[in-house]
Amino acid sequence: YSRKEFYSKRFDFMKLIAPESRDIVSANIHKHNQGMDIPPYEYSLITKNRQKLVGIITSKLIIYGGRKSILGIITDITEQRKLERTLTEMEARQRERIGHDLHDGIGQYLTGVAFKCKALEQQLLAGTAVSVSDLAEIKDLVNQAAQQVNQLSKGLSPIDTQQEGLFAAIEELCDTTEKTFSIPCSIVYPPDLRINNSIIANHLYRIVQEGIINSVKHSGTHAIAVSFGLQNKNALLTIADNGIGITKKKKEPSGMGLRIMKYRAQLIGATLKISSSKNKGTTIECLFPIPKE
Repeated sequence: YSRKEFYSKRFDFMKLIAPESRDIVSANIHKHNQGMDIPPYEYSLITKNRQKLVGIITSKLIIYGGRKSILGIITDITEQRKLERTLTEMEARQRERIGHDLHDGIGQYLTGVAFKCKALEQQLLAGTAVSVSDLAEIKDLVNQAAQQVNQLSKGLSPIDTQQEGLFAAIEELCDTTEKTFSIPCSIVYPPDLRINNSIIANHLYRIVQEGIINSVKHSGTHAIAVSFGLQNKNALLTIADNGIGITKKKKEPSGMGLRIMKYRAQLIGATLKISSSKNKGTTIECLFPIPKE
């Protein structure tokens, strides 16, 4: 709606409210008129072209021009809710994949172990000697199952809190990138930087992971460099490549991966900036507060 339409005396404010939110908005307006304070709350709006938005409104009853009025400040969180849904869907797909891996991989190995053990039990009951090769086959099946469990656990939680944590996980990610794509990938970090908060470490790892994936897929880079530096009470994570950069048509990166990176940064109180020059590469900088010990 235009400013003129919105401030018209004939404009019906409830036209902005999505049907599913009208009851709560009407109830809160009524509470305001009775002099009650209302905490910020979330509701859905409808634009003139029927696009649905999600907002959080902070409102207060005031006297304006000698009349009771409601002053409201609306924060648009539509993009945030979309990203939350995307992350939830990604986690659901990951759980589904893990379920398949458990059934098709580890489940098959354990079934094989059970079958072999049953055969050995029957041999022993029949008084037949058990061979070393039979026991070795069971051992091999158990080892293969253990390897798959280790791979699955790394997918769920790539950061080992018992070792060097975040930096060790990123070093392994860089090694895997080099071996898989034949693109040099390195990491440097101050030896005195400690990131012991598992939530912050996990989001930083996923930001690095997404940055490397984007670089490999889209930039045509010949090298990727990941670095951490200290800036007073903050730390700066940088992911840089020497690829083709972001073209003019994509000067404002809008891909889902980049949007999720920015959202992850917000969740840990960080700021994320993307800069790029044609044929000179792309640099992603994430400035985040160093978690307290």
